[in-house]
Amino acid sequence: MRRASALLTLWTLVSLLLVACRPDAGAAPAPAVPPAGAAEPAAAAPAAAPAPASQPPAQPVAVQGGLLPSILSAPIFAGVDMGIYQQNGLDVTVEPFTVTSDIMTLVGSGRLQFGQATMGSAAFNAFNRGVDLVITAGGPLGILHLLIRKDLWDSGAIRSTRDLKGTRFALNGRGVIIEYVQYKILERGGLTPDDVEVPILPWPDQIPALGNHAIDVGLVGDPLGALAVSRGVATILEERDPSGREPWYAPGLQGSVLMMNRPWAEANPAAASAVVKSYLQTARRIQGTKIFDDTEALASVEKWVDVKPEVVKAGAPPIWTLNGRVDADILADVQRYFIESGGTDYHDPLPLDRLYDDRYLNAALAEIGTVPEN
Repeated sequence: MRRASALLTLWTLVSLLLVACRPDAGAAPAPAVPPAGAAEPAAAAPAAAPAPASQPPAQPVAVQGGLLPSILSAPIFAGVDMGIYQQNGLDVTVEPFTVTSDIMTLVGSGRLQFGQATMGSAAFNAFNRGVDLVITAGGPLGILHLLIRKDLWDSGAIRSTRDLKGTRFALNGRGVIIEYVQYKILERGGLTPDDVEVPILPWPDQIPALGNHAIDVGLVGDPLGALAVSRGVATILEERDPSGREPWYAPGLQGSVLMMNRPWAEANPAAASAVVKSYLQTARRIQGTKIFDDTEALASVEKWVDVKPEVVKAGAPPIWTLNGRVDADILADVQRYFIESGGTDYHDPLPLDRLYDDRYLNAALAEIGTVPEN
């Protein structure tokens, strides 16, 4: 019970993940994207020439970054706290936000130079309007838990995604990456979003809603998934294939991506590449269960997210895209979904090079090399 209590106090952590996945008040919903299980993405953006890299300057370059205070943003805040960005010639100031649409607005205006944000309808609409944003690297995988009400699982009423028809399947927002996740889960069962009712409930509210039978199915991140199971109100449903790639409902899906102000990156390619390099170096250091044994990283998570190390260790380990590649096929499918569902204010898909520029990633990888994705 002590662990469950600790987990419950942490719903602030989940408001992140997306956090990323909660629509902004008075604005179009914010988004999310992600890979990690595959060594190579299904498709790559048109290869651009690597941005010129250079030795760290004598005076660090001042850079401002934005993030949602979640463990999934650790490659930014922990990297700064551990001095990795400074080692690469950057003096990074980090600002926390509650929704990714605010991060995108400030990055697009140049108030911030970079940030971690999600890809949903708000992001695609911003790119369509010509906001000065560019995706420069992939971020964490979008790993969420599909919670089935315990009595429905025990009775055998729901044992697979095929059984979700007619259920009350809660989401924490519309126009966000979690809506796409729901679509992919239903697709596995031969269903569409029209086959379910979709109550909108914040992640923390989905746990008691499962307990009092207000909803049948929830979709949350850790630590709420573990909390629901420990309380005996839900069972986690997974339908993995032999590849074991994450997340099981959309292998390679990234929950969020690294975005930059396009004019700043073009004018400061070495600094932009150093940001990507630092992000990847931090992610590689703390990938998966490695974060459980990294006292500096755990201290940084506690500082930024207010989550104790023992709670971090009780949840599923975070997974990032260690080579920073954005899966072009998945990004295109996410865009297609929001166009067809009416979430965008345009109808013809934006070309990949309007969204993603991998020159800064290529320059970073030229220095630190590639590693197996795990």
